[in-house]
Amino acid sequence: MLSGWSTKGKLACPVCLKDTHSVRLPNSKKQYYIGHRRFLPMSHKRRNDINSFDGTKELRLPPPYVDGHAILDQVKDLEGKILSKDLKKRKKISHGFRGDN
Repeated sequence: MLSGWSTKGKLACPVCLKDTHSVRLPNSKKQYYIGHRRFLPMSHKRRNDINSFDGTKELRLPPPYVDGHAILDQVKDLEGKILSKDLKKRKKISHGFRGDN
């Protein structure tokens, strides 16, 4: 999981990326995510179960595996957010009673 990845909205799944299948609920204005049956094996009985899910059979293949090099290519041009102007190391607080120093 990438630091800062939003788990809300249309691109909530870091595995599916742009192929995340979500639907917006009309009354609550929230996203719900369907299509995760595609991660099951093709012969799995739940792929064809139309009664327990959204009324469709899942025929799609799982998304291709994205390795670390591909992710680095996607984020290499992003500019980072500077959290502090003072980049000095913070002074460590001594917790002698805990025995961790």
